[in-house]
Amino acid sequence: QPSIAIGENGYYYLDPQMHFLNYYDISQQTSYYVCTLPACSHNSPTCNAYFDSSIFDGFNSYIWIYENRIYMLGNTKETNSLSIFSLNLDGSDRRKEFDICEYSRGNYLGLAIAIHRGYIYYAISFLDPNNSSVTLYRKSLYKDQSKSERIFEFSGKGVEIFRIKGFGSRIFFQCFSPDQKNEEKIGIYALKVDGNTIIESPKLIKPGAIREYTVVNSSLYYCTDSGVNVNNMETGLEETFYDVGNV
Repeated sequence: QPSIAIGENGYYYLDPQMHFLNYYDISQQTSYYVCTLPACSHNSPTCNAYFDSSIFDGFNSYIWIYENRIYMLGNTKETNSLSIFSLNLDGSDRRKEFDICEYSRGNYLGLAIAIHRGYIYYAISFLDPNNSSVTLYRKSLYKDQSKSERIFEFSGKGVEIFRIKGFGSRIFFQCFSPDQKNEEKIGIYALKVDGNTIIESPKLIKPGAIREYTVVNSSLYYCTDSGVNVNNMETGLEETFYDVGNV
């Protein structure tokens, strides 16, 4: 859950009480409130760094930096929706961008969401026992009236889509299911995009139970119980990067 966003020379984060947005300056090794209001005491809702915890709670503490703006996920009570908000890097010009989906606080299993190249990608897994699928969507950041586009659907009881990440021209995500019938479908998926166009549909590129992963250039690094492996996505070659058994 990305409640910390990397800025040019530091990190943006919500404090433990989930009320104020802070920026940690790496060179100065100090934090300060994301607010430039004159004579602001930074201890009330009038502060630009203040974020109402009923809107930006623990579940919704997602922060991104994209094209010199801060984007955050919150909920809109009037429409019972998860919504995208944005503000300048100094805390000014805060505004709601759009709703992305309905939100019921007690009926979700997990939320996966990421911003990459002008789109927000998201999937919500629900606790509803009658729910038998989870869908990956995307929505443009610039077209507030655009509908969410269905990209991929994973079927089966208890299924999840999680760890959505964007690297270069690809979007990666993981799928999980407790059902043995779906065992061959569990793993890391990737889809390829070019501008607004999806040029390669999602496909399973690394099956199995993966604990975490990242991508560096064309190499996929992923963690399992036995260690860390690296897979060259261009050549298909794979090697052990770190073996727990040899420690």
